[in-house]
Amino acid sequence: MEKQKKALRMLLRLCPILILLFIATRAADAVERVLSPWSPLQHVAPGKISCWNRVYDVSRGPLPDIESGGEQLFTRRPAVLVKVAGRETALVAANELVTLGLTSSRQRGTVELPGGGFAVWDTELHYDGWFQVDFSLNPQQRPLQIESLRVVLPVKSEHANQLCAPEWKVWNGKNWSTSIGSESYHARRQQPCIWLGDTVRGVAWMGGSDANWVLTKQPNVRVKRLGETVFLEVKLIQRPVEVTRSLTYTFSVQATPVRPPTPHAREFCFSVEGERNTVGWEGNWFRNGTPLQAYPQERQNRDWTLWRQWYPRGLFPYFALYRVGSESEIVQEKSQRWEDGKPVEGPPYNESRICIGSKPWCDWLLKWAAESLKYEEVGGIYLDVCHLARCDSPLHGHQHQDQFGRDITARWNVQEQREIHKQLYELCESHKKKLVVHALTTWWPSVHGWAHHLLAGEDTYFKVNLDRNASTSDNPWAYTSTVPLGYWKTLHRLGPGMLFLPQFGRASPESDLKRVQPSRSVLGMIAAHGCGLYNMYINRNQGEKLYRELLEPYADADFYPYWESNEYAHHPLLVSFYERPSGQRMVIYVNPTDQLVRVGDRTVAPRDFLLVDKRGR
Repeated sequence: MEKQKKALRMLLRLCPILILLFIATRAADAVERVLSPWSPLQHVAPGKISCWNRVYDVSRGPLPDIESGGEQLFTRRPAVLVKVAGRETALVAANELVTLGLTSSRQRGTVELPGGGFAVWDTELHYDGWFQVDFSLNPQQRPLQIESLRVVLPVKSEHANQLCAPEWKVWNGKNWSTSIGSESYHARRQQPCIWLGDTVRGVAWMGGSDANWVLTKQPNVRVKRLGETVFLEVKLIQRPVEVTRSLTYTFSVQATPVRPPTPHAREFCFSVEGERNTVGWEGNWFRNGTPLQAYPQERQNRDWTLWRQWYPRGLFPYFALYRVGSESEIVQEKSQRWEDGKPVEGPPYNESRICIGSKPWCDWLLKWAAESLKYEEVGGIYLDVCHLARCDSPLHGHQHQDQFGRDITARWNVQEQREIHKQLYELCESHKKKLVVHALTTWWPSVHGWAHHLLAGEDTYFKVNLDRNASTSDNPWAYTSTVPLGYWKTLHRLGPGMLFLPQFGRASPESDLKRVQPSRSVLGMIAAHGCGLYNMYINRNQGEKLYRELLEPYADADFYPYWESNEYAHHPLLVSFYERPSGQRMVIYVNPTDQLVRVGDRTVAPRDFLLVDKRGR
């Protein structure tokens, strides 16, 4: 009996310790939680840390050497180069590994500069492969005479045949340039995200702020192919400057894809009638309700009751990051503290432009997203207007002076955008639901990789509507002619499932939707590039037909694109195929020409496609 009492007393003494350990473990789990489908960081070799599908060598300097999918991305280590007293020096020194956890690692390094002074950098690798760089140039006993400062990424030529900045760009494969961060109209609009890649992998440089950039009228971003290397160069200081105080800089790099492909992505389809009915933009737009942030609670409750009856599952409430309808009382009360400019009046409604750097706005958006996801009928969140936008509002700490006395410094809210996407993604994951993100194709890997599906297609509006007159059908074959193949090939560059929204009947007359063409021309291109469908702004019967015959039954299939060698290749057709685990194949022949093309005993009409079942091997 005495032994039992002693054991009980010991247990009671240990209880507080065990409780504290439990709380600490739960807290650590919360901080170190790795969301699906990513994997934790691992130290795989001295100075080398792996995340999903990539290995970052963080042993030296402020920039990593990167391996993606088993292949090196660079011909040599990327560098930050500073020119002082006529001598250009790469910031290279052995790094100290400060911390390494499941979700991030931190490194630090320092190096002396010629002419006196020193550089210090702190870097952080996140488990999705986002690599943040913060560094400073510091004078010591006398001012630094800095002549130039540039960042150089030497990408292997074979991994740099496509360019996005951040949307797909036409380039000659040799030279390209632009301006970012200066006060010109173009440079203020140009987002500081430059991606070089192929159809499998790539790497992006992303600016965080243009504080302490010293620019001229010459382009400060250049892409140049020299032999086996394509150099991406970003100049942060273009002309000589005297530095008397520390200059701080922030940017990031990230290898792509950032996540595994979304499983069964093509099975997900907006606006297809029948058992898998999923309603998105059209059925859940500003005026048609459900728990939208744009409407008072009474209106929400009324519309929500109706929509629950009409659409028993798959409802995706509409949210937007940079705007909110002005009908809501709470918006009228708080929008002045949130917005980055004057309210914009006009269709589709009166709205206030919102800065995502405003924490009260983010908290409110997250609250209503969480409320919406509680409903069984809701399949996820549709998140619109997700492009990165600069804000110079002092209300959010976005107006200040840099070390050169510039009054307004651009911020693109990279960290804030990333955080809100990540939180919404985590919310959807916790409910086993989907986050669908629309940002045209101006995708930042560090931000828009936090999605189950990305929506493309709206950015092709002016390819369909060449004369800026939607009442004329002046370019019905846009998707097989004026929309370049390079655009199509890079749609999967980040990893989330791809939904494509055509623009017929929106950028062209509604009469285009009544015939089978031109809808079949774009449907063929969607299928030939392994995309999913948003069944709107096309002939819906044709869209549903493609969905039932290919996208749905082959949702779990491996996709083999036409630009890779395959046994079904047939010039001048674009020939891709899908292979299911059973070996069953579906081959799609797309005819992008104006001529009839024969395939065996069958023909493919001009601007049309043909599906052929194959038994497979």
